[in-house]
Amino acid sequence: MSGGSSPPRSAPRRRRALLLASVVLVSTGLFSADPEFFFRGNPFAGFGALQGSGAIQGVPAPDFCITDIDGAGFCLSEFRGRPVVIDFMATWCVACEDQAVELREVHQRYGDKVVFLSIDVDLAESPAELRGFREYVRAPWRFVTDTPTTRVGLKYETRYLPSLYVVDKEGFIAWHEKGITDSASLIQLLRGMV
Repeated sequence: MSGGSSPPRSAPRRRRALLLASVVLVSTGLFSADPEFFFRGNPFAGFGALQGSGAIQGVPAPDFCITDIDGAGFCLSEFRGRPVVIDFMATWCVACEDQAVELREVHQRYGDKVVFLSIDVDLAESPAELRGFREYVRAPWRFVTDTPTTRVGLKYETRYLPSLYVVDKEGFIAWHEKGITDSASLIQLLRGMV
């Protein structure tokens, strides 16, 4: 037995998570010399509409068109008439795994009555990594990798992972939560929307 202690097995994962978080923050412009870079083109800039958590009224959900990791393109506006749960996440985010488990319970309850989208905001992650994550958490809904051109995470002022948004049938943001939203709360919220 050697005299030195070996680092915990999770140390490489933490280092990778910190490195990737830094890449995301730099690539999103959070550390830009231009303080307005992060909010440029954002319909919520200056309003603070999405800064807190909880119910939101009268704020239209920014539309976006993107391709999921299975190659199917779609726009958010195509889902009008059904509530949409948007989960901003990354595969290295441990809390995002917990959020996926909570979402799986909600998905089992509502199925196709509600649209579920998980959007990976780490631009450095590949669709293959995201597919692996989806398999790992046994999630049957759509997963998407954000891109430098779509920048969905910026449109929704995503600064925390996970972050959850619920868009109502008419296309307005009804709920926003930073951190994990438990399944019971989400089921209660969606009950009045389906």
